[in-house]
Amino acid sequence: MKQEPVTVIGVLAPKGQSAYGQDQDDVILMPWTTVVRRLIGSQSDTVGQIMVLARSASQVDQAQSDVTALLSQRHHVQNGATPDFDIRNLAEMQDAAKQSTQTVAVMLGSVALISLIVGAIGIANVMLVSV
Repeated sequence: MKQEPVTVIGVLAPKGQSAYGQDQDDVILMPWTTVVRRLIGSQSDTVGQIMVLARSASQVDQAQSDVTALLSQRHHVQNGATPDFDIRNLAEMQDAAKQSTQTVAVMLGSVALISLIVGAIGIANVMLVSV
């Protein structure tokens, strides 16, 4: 990576594409300290993304609040102040995708209904003219 030799210590099982079309197999996982020291250097001191996995679905809310508290403490966010980070969970993303799908389904249904009505009117006109 960037002309730096790295050692591969494992390969994850293939996952394929995500729901958004991104190939989940084109990912490299490295310790943050290695990335900073060997690849980025002193050019950056920010983290673009952190992924956290809860032990079970029932613990997602607790894990999210724990991560929020930890990041707020580390970023020195005062109570009531707007944090300089965003936290999203997959349930929120799934709800947004579901809502988008429902909107598209309603629009397609509306177009189909209008097409049927226009077709029926056209057929009725042809039948009236032919009599």
